[in-house]
Amino acid sequence: DAGFGFGDQDIYWMQRFRPRHIDGVNVSARQVTRARQRVDEAGLADRITFWLADAAELHFPDGTFDKIIALESAFHFRTRQKFFAAASRLLQPGGLLVLADFVARPRYAANFPAWLGMQLGSLAWQIPIRNLHSIDVYIAQLREHGFRDIIPTNITADVIAPFKRFINSRLKKRPPWSRYHPLVRWNAKLQMKLGFLDSLDYYIVSATKA
Repeated sequence: DAGFGFGDQDIYWMQRFRPRHIDGVNVSARQVTRARQRVDEAGLADRITFWLADAAELHFPDGTFDKIIALESAFHFRTRQKFFAAASRLLQPGGLLVLADFVARPRYAANFPAWLGMQLGSLAWQIPIRNLHSIDVYIAQLREHGFRDIIPTNITADVIAPFKRFINSRLKKRPPWSRYHPLVRWNAKLQMKLGFLDSLDYYIVSATKA
């Protein structure tokens, strides 16, 4: 699990699907510490191992894994393409890579307000601008790194609009936003107003290591 956050999904997957073992990597020491606590509390420390590591710079031996998952994390990686290269090396032949990910809508930032919204959004969301490209580029990068049977499924309508409603409702409430620096609040509101989320498509992508 590349970029596991606080580990909620790993505990769920282990309890629901009972894989042999799950390894997870995350660059946030705070999140790793809390996720390890959650795994201990769930009695799964012998089945789930969390590592403090960069998903784009992994040092596991070649062919270590049969499946690699990046759940709403790969758009943060520096860069996603380096992660594709690492995933290809680490997967066994026939292994599966699955991602829930954002891509940029083609030709969206054709005017200055849209371009500015994308720049501010990438800053607020900590997304390297090099990761904001179209699904066609995404698929081409996967192929370049030895993946085949690539299946992209666009579920934007099920994700972006409900998330926008949620975020806009939160922005209108004083707590918790009053705890943030005024510049952070300003950026969050401005990138929403300029349509950053409208510049994105949300995909589930699966690909097989050749």
